[in-house]
Amino acid sequence: GNNYIGVLVGFGATVNVANSQVVKNTLEGIALIAMSGTNINLFIADTLVSGTGISDYCIINTTAPAAIGPVVGNISAIRVTVTGCDFGITNNPLGAGTGTLTVSNSMVTGNGTGFSNSILGTFNSLGTSQVSGNTNDISGAITTIGGK
Repeated sequence: GNNYIGVLVGFGATVNVANSQVVKNTLEGIALIAMSGTNINLFIADTLVSGTGISDYCIINTTAPAAIGPVVGNISAIRVTVTGCDFGITNNPLGAGTGTLTVSNSMVTGNGTGFSNSILGTFNSLGTSQVSGNTNDISGAITTIGGK
């Protein structure tokens, strides 16, 4: 805790964050930032992510605006508690990037915006999460899909 960014994932990595507490980071709790021509996969399970109350993003899937070539960021989150950020769980690919974010069985509360998705992203929810008690619970298109 008490860092600028808690967990930063990029450069073609596949990362698992499980049974963790990522707390009191001032900018981002867990950030996937895709760069040049890579696919990045981030799996988050059984984890608490909380901001300072003025933190920008608890969990974000994004691409660098100057990313080169097809860049894909994928986040799957299950049983995650997210609170205390301007944006709880955000899918915001930019430039040449695309992003898919899938959430289930999670609690997102006490944020400025709970779930947020940009027009370049695909945000899937299995419909099993509690997204309430945020200033705005949902921003952008969130697609409810069934479990597979």
